Amino acid sequence: MKYYRKEEFIELTKISLSKLYRFYNEYPELGNERKVVGKKQRKDIPETHLKYFDLGLMIKSDQEKDEKIQNLQKIIYLARDKNSLAAKLWYMDWVIFGTVSYRTDCTKDTCYNKMVKLYNQLKSDLEDSDLKLFFTTESYDIRGGNHNHFVINCSPQKVNHVNQFIEEHFKWDRVSLEEYTPIEAGLFYITKEGLKGTSWDYLF
Repeated sequence: MKYYRKEEFIELTKISLSKLYRFYNEYPELGNERKVVGKKQRKDIPETHLKYFDLGLMIKSDQEKDEKIQNLQKIIYLARDKNSLAAKLWYMDWVIFGTVSYRTDCTKDTCYNKMVKLYNQLKSDLEDSDLKLFFTTESYDIRGGNHNHFVINCSPQKVNHVNQFIEEHFKWDRVSLEEYTPIEAGLFYITKEGLKGTSWDYLF
């Protein structure tokens, strides 16, 4: 996490020093989040405190919290059906959540074949018994063509290699890769419309 000196923080937020002092006197629990630095015990301020002095950042933070709450609610609701594919997949181990938006408009069959090709090349390259991939194909709302969402599992020591492999494999397309976290409900997101009539597969 990034921290700012008091003077830097005041410059960024355009507040007075007295207002800053009053803020931390009123909210001492936030003051405890400041980082003590050096022999003079300078108290640097975390970047996360910027939102308390910026309405736009505060609104964005609230929206992110609302989204997380909605994800948790989605998990609780869908996980009740233990026989659903989404619930079964959620209980499995995954390490990467990704999306591929292709440069050209692709049919669902083309997207399906691209995912299968990715899996086969990963399998050949890694020789990893933990490797598995689940993907769905979705249509764009505002343009033609389709894109893929997917989750991947592999051995922990091979995660970086897999990320680099995928980025190189789809180097002409727009790829988003992030660490998979069950709390973000990634699997429920990519199965949100149900899988009836949807191009998908579970490869292992």
